[in-house]
Amino acid sequence: MLVKVECVLYDEMRAITPAPLPRRVDLTKDLWFFSLCAGTIDFLFLQFLTGTAKDQLLRDGPSGGRLSTVPVILFRSGEEQKAFEDDLKRNPVTVEERHDHVFAQGAPTISEQDRKIIAFSNAVVERFGEWKTGKS
Repeated sequence: MLVKVECVLYDEMRAITPAPLPRRVDLTKDLWFFSLCAGTIDFLFLQFLTGTAKDQLLRDGPSGGRLSTVPVILFRSGEEQKAFEDDLKRNPVTVEERHDHVFAQGAPTISEQDRKIIAFSNAVVERFGEWKTGKS
């Protein structure tokens, strides 16, 4: 075996992606966002699974099955990831009700902590889009 890639099935097993790495910016809070970095084996496997070019994946993010996207940030490089995380530390995100939209239809099996993590992830993904646009 040359490599082992852990994957996550989601959207009632309609979609699969390499397991993104959890990233915690504020060590005092129990909230994470999830990311993959281009050039890693996991990212290359994501390209293989989706049949999508690197630049398109970096621009559009991973598909979310029935959802338009998955709350996972795809970084171009480790340097971009570090710069964004440093910006998040200086300017923390604000989680709003709209970031919890995934569970508006009701999901009684989702714990309150998981709801907070997913809402936080959605807010961070939104911030990343704004951050990238501001840097362009």
